[in-house]
Amino acid sequence: MAEFSLEGCQCPALYKYQVTREQKDCPELRINPLLAATITAGKAAFSDRLPPMSVTLFSTWNLKHTAPGIIADPDE
Repeated sequence: MAEFSLEGCQCPALYKYQVTREQKDCPELRINPLLAATITAGKAAFSDRLPPMSVTLFSTWNLKHTAPGIIADPDE
């Protein structure tokens, strides 16, 4: 179980990206957000179960597999 909270985050959601052991050698793998946790001011905390031997990333960026990516924060 992973549990954390965010302080000072102004984004409305946190997106989860994940690759499991079973997916690691799959040439058809497409990494897209799996879920979005709603973030509200003063209540930006949640928990999630992470599979063993996985790589999991939580981000405020909602990027699909086909997105060109982000090289800079447009708000800064």
